[in-house]
Amino acid sequence: VIGGWSNTQSAIRDEKQGGANQLLKGTPNILSPTEFRKFWIEIVEGDEIMISVGKNGEEESFMATTFAKKHSILYAAFAAWSNFTNEWKVNIPEGKKS
Repeated sequence: VIGGWSNTQSAIRDEKQGGANQLLKGTPNILSPTEFRKFWIEIVEGDEIMISVGKNGEEESFMATTFAKKHSILYAAFAAWSNFTNEWKVNIPEGKKS
């Protein structure tokens, strides 16, 4: 989740909303209604799954966490609350799983 809770927080979680296993980070005004902002997500699978999220142009993530590996990550989902217009552009570099 990027810019959830009325654009005040972001989260990484390994189950549906309301689950106990999540990282919650304060990120006030991380999204903009007038400016397209880019983010990157890195997923590293090994004995555990490490997920990092950062802003485009910055090497340092603004949130990262590790989860026990229950299964491989096969899909990503994008969603928004109703009555909002959203735009996503997804770039999966060549050689990466799709």
